[in-house]
Amino acid sequence: SIAWSVVLYPKLFSPPRKLPGPKCGSFFNGQLRRILENAPGVPMEQWINSIPNDGMIRFTIALNAERILLTSPAAISDVLIRNVDAWQKPEQLRQSLAQILRNSLVVAEGASHRAQRKNMMPAFGQPRIRALYPTFWKKSCDAAEAICAQISRQSSVGPGVADGGAEISFSDWLRRITLDNIGEAGFGYRFDAISDPESEVNRTY
Repeated sequence: SIAWSVVLYPKLFSPPRKLPGPKCGSFFNGQLRRILENAPGVPMEQWINSIPNDGMIRFTIALNAERILLTSPAAISDVLIRNVDAWQKPEQLRQSLAQILRNSLVVAEGASHRAQRKNMMPAFGQPRIRALYPTFWKKSCDAAEAICAQISRQSSVGPGVADGGAEISFSDWLRRITLDNIGEAGFGYRFDAISDPESEVNRTY
């Protein structure tokens, strides 16, 4: 029932409820408003720096859906490597991704995920990855130059964060850098997302 999934389970019975987490959230929507009102990652950074924890912080979002924030390399390793089958992606997220990606490596869990990962391993062997180093390095340099140029433009237009500085969103830059790497390394095609944020591919993605 709705009362069980939205109120009783997350507030009284869920095992992760005992993990440390932020206070003063909405009764029904947890920290959703704070997350939406801030730049991506800002609330999470504040929680990591202010809430004592042993590698995990719990918070809730819309309808008290629970989320776990990993704060240490050991916790990340446990979720992504050692006990990957015990940590599954939220069902709603999986269903949304499956509409586009089907039951692919990104979406699959359990035995299906392990089988797909095993089949994909040859493509990610050390010799193949090493051959891509020049491409990754070039895109890193291109991105660094573009970010510096953006900071210079913002600093010259008006007052920055401090002493002529500027504030930029790295979530946008990471997406553009990833697109350009995938384009050249995976398809031999230049998406130019770093140099042209208004490109059709970048806007569509």
